Amino acid sequence: MRLPAALFYALLFVAVLFCLFKIEGNLAGSVDLEQKRLQDAYLMTEKMRGEANLDYQLQAAFNVFREGLVDDLSLLLGMREEPAFLKLLPSHTLSLAVTDASGSLKDFVNLAGSMNEEFARQFIRIDQQTSVEQKEVFLEPEYIGQIEAADRLLTEFLGISTDRTAYMQLRASRMSLFDARGHLLGLYWDSQLLPDGGKAYFFSRFDLSALSDLYPARMYLKSNPHKRAVCAFYDLQRGLFVGNQAFAALPGKTIAGIRDACEEIGRGDDGNVGVLPTGDLLGVVGRRMMNPGMVPVVLLDSEYARPSSTGVTASLIFFSAVCLALFFFVQSICFARGFRMTVGRALLFASLAAISMPFMMGNSIFRLILNEASESGRLKLERNLHGQIRGIDVGARLFHANVLQNFKRQIRSPKTLQQLRQEERHEAKLKAGDNAAAAVPASETLNIAGGDLIQKVAVEIFAPFMEGLDLVKDMHRKANAIIIMGPDNFTRYFDRFKSYTYLTRSLPETDPIFLILNLYRRTVEKFFRSDQLANGLALQPKHGRAGEIELFKFEEIKKHVAASVGNEKVYSMLTNFEGLNSFRTSIGLVNFAIFPVWINNVISYFCGVSWDEFVISRIYLGRVFASYRRGMIDSQKKLDSVFDLVDPVNYVVEPPLKLQAYGNVRGDMLFSGEKASSRLGMLLKTGQRTRRMIKLQTPDSGEALYYVLPGRFFNLYILGGLQSTAHLKQIEDWRALILFMGTILFIICASLAAVNISRSVSSPLEHLLWGISRIERSDFSVRLLASREDEFGSISRAFNVMARRLRERDTLGKFVSPAVRRLARNPELFQQARAGNEISATILFAALEGFDQFAASAPVQQVQSLLESVLEQFYQQAALSGGEVDKLIGGKLLIVFPHQNAGAHGAAVNAANFVETILRSFCDNQLIRPVFGLNSGRVISGIIGTPSVRMDNTIIGDPVNVAARLCSLARSADRPVMISETVAASLKHLYPIEKVDIGSIRGKSQEVEVFALKVRAAG
Repeated sequence: MRLPAALFYALLFVAVLFCLFKIEGNLAGSVDLEQKRLQDAYLMTEKMRGEANLDYQLQAAFNVFREGLVDDLSLLLGMREEPAFLKLLPSHTLSLAVTDASGSLKDFVNLAGSMNEEFARQFIRIDQQTSVEQKEVFLEPEYIGQIEAADRLLTEFLGISTDRTAYMQLRASRMSLFDARGHLLGLYWDSQLLPDGGKAYFFSRFDLSALSDLYPARMYLKSNPHKRAVCAFYDLQRGLFVGNQAFAALPGKTIAGIRDACEEIGRGDDGNVGVLPTGDLLGVVGRRMMNPGMVPVVLLDSEYARPSSTGVTASLIFFSAVCLALFFFVQSICFARGFRMTVGRALLFASLAAISMPFMMGNSIFRLILNEASESGRLKLERNLHGQIRGIDVGARLFHANVLQNFKRQIRSPKTLQQLRQEERHEAKLKAGDNAAAAVPASETLNIAGGDLIQKVAVEIFAPFMEGLDLVKDMHRKANAIIIMGPDNFTRYFDRFKSYTYLTRSLPETDPIFLILNLYRRTVEKFFRSDQLANGLALQPKHGRAGEIELFKFEEIKKHVAASVGNEKVYSMLTNFEGLNSFRTSIGLVNFAIFPVWINNVISYFCGVSWDEFVISRIYLGRVFASYRRGMIDSQKKLDSVFDLVDPVNYVVEPPLKLQAYGNVRGDMLFSGEKASSRLGMLLKTGQRTRRMIKLQTPDSGEALYYVLPGRFFNLYILGGLQSTAHLKQIEDWRALILFMGTILFIICASLAAVNISRSVSSPLEHLLWGISRIERSDFSVRLLASREDEFGSISRAFNVMARRLRERDTLGKFVSPAVRRLARNPELFQQARAGNEISATILFAALEGFDQFAASAPVQQVQSLLESVLEQFYQQAALSGGEVDKLIGGKLLIVFPHQNAGAHGAAVNAANFVETILRSFCDNQLIRPVFGLNSGRVISGIIGTPSVRMDNTIIGDPVNVAARLCSLARSADRPVMISETVAASLKHLYPIEKVDIGSIRGKSQEVEVFALKVRAAG
């Protein structure tokens, strides 16, 4: 096969594979591309839904500003100008204050607008005392002057009358709203810890009155440009679109269709979404936003996420080059016969096509396997993230329950009960006027005794839950209040805020916690018989004015509890003696419980405990986060099977889960790792405001999962987690690489197998062709390898048998004349020769004069060599002259020139030419001289003999005998060629002829005229 044809087949091979790629792409690629467009569009609408609100944008801007204070603080202070990205915010002021490690104001600057430096100084002082020094600034009378000054400065700053309630509303990283001077003002503040131990505080005030409802949407589109996406917000109430430039360029008919879809989504549930196919655009109408009058819209064109044409062209060129190289290599190198092996090429095409089709059509399956593995890993991470956070939330309730159980165990222990009995007796003696005890002032004695017992219990309640935590000095007493009520009005009451134990005589009857616990006591007494209570345990009702005041206080506290938890829950709380309850106060959430202490089937004491959930939650989070960090360090992956050894999931390090908690009371942020996430912190603050669960997968890269849970049992903290999924892409890439390498290895092995299959057919065929070519050159000694046991081995063995028989036939053919060989090849001629026929021919007998003398004296090898050389000349020249050597008879060679083709004259001329050529070739030979006798006539030609003995094809007749006698009369010296009268008649015009008078010829009764032919033997 020539090269152009081979190139045609190679291009055909490439075209077939390319068609397979196109089929696979049409079957799976277009579906995947459309699904990806819809998924990306939906993620964009979710991003728009979450970020296109003013609070989010403000927090995003200020989070960037807060985190940049560490690097750009000196630049901001030097330039006295706010960053460019904050200039996009609505009308506002921005002030920056810097403190040293001790909390003293070091520098103050107004970056935008103006603010009173004294207000910043007072504010920072209060924040330092509350958050760092752990002082109750808003409750203690010693700070009244400071609070009043702060209220006055805040009033001046806002333009409205304020008090400590408004001041306490100012939470870190959360905008507070005030209706001031007929305007809606927002106040935002936050702080950043600096490397030198100081802090950078910043304050900002916004005038929100003049803002349009669509301002956040316009601001979002301006700060989040999408070059390849059509984005818009639709205002359901006004029927208006706010879109980017790509949306504005859409035809009116398309916009009308989008408006209809938005209206349909707006009338449905909050969770509805819609798909928008509009020509080449495909998009999503997202879920209704938190502002119920808005829905986000995203449209993507058909070229979105499609690989570039340059990349496709390069891939096709590379693919074609590889296929051509593979084809040329296999055909030229492996077969080593260029492009001539048609069977091998066909088998190679078939094998490669059989290998390629499953892989080309299975590309979607492989991609699906990888995508499903990554999606499964992502779902696993998401479930783990949700489980961790929900577990922390549920664990908060269990933690509080364990605190209560520990308190019960402490109170019910024999040692505590023995101390209580001792204090009862001691107090009874004091009341009875015991002289021995009266020598010491009662208040001091009782304070010492009560403090030793109650404060020790307060510490031991939380001791098991504080192991391994590094807390500030004052955080060892965690109970807000502990109260123990016994017989005869015996009461011990511990107040954590004052670190003081009140005795029976000095009970703080106006303290809310005491009133709530005493209310519990009164309720509990109604559910038990008098014989179930110890003597003197029941609270004695007061009469008159004192009773009215006490009843009023109880009713007020019940209203307070009802306002916090609802009227329906008050009765349940008051009858849940052993349970854990909580209510919200002006300083946060308080947990409390009361339970009776039974001794010998009699209630001897009523015990109650109350604690601040914020502090306990901080302890709980500290324990959980510390345990989580230890668990992450100790966790190791186990290899359970051989497949685990090659699975990259066991070697790629999974980024640790980041857990954060935001306290919405004091604005503090706790996190499990060494570094917090600003985006997670922003989501936590958003969840604190909306009290909604937030699930988010970053739509830009998809490399992070966020989950924020406003606690059901964990009220003062908002929990959130961040799980990076970048390692899943790394695992997927490694798995794809392993699969690709395995595929390449399989293709190589399969290609080698295909080549081997092709060669298993083509090699024996090539070997057979080689043997046939040797046979064509009459080399019958050829022998093929016949070691295989398949069909090709049988063919090789049959070929060897054939070659052997051909060799035998060729050897036998050399012993017979060509006429005999013709008869053997043609059965029809063989049958005619058996019957015999009469033909006209010129008969030539040739003899070698002097050969007998030479053979008698020369070595056998020399004689044999000379005879072979002479006979070779005779045979070759006879064939060239149209004659045919019939046989060798008694040292004479019989050559027949049939008249059938050339006629009598032509046969005679051919014979004369033969004689002339032979004599010329022997002119220099002094040892032997050829002599000839020629005669013509009709002879009988046929096979003589019997099949059972021997058969021979020859000619017989009188002309043959005459020619033999003429050869005997020839003499090399003067008459080497003797001819008969009939031959002389044909040659008399061509050669000189001389009549020879010899009389009669032996064996002939009549006379025969004999002539001598003169030929040119030399020159």
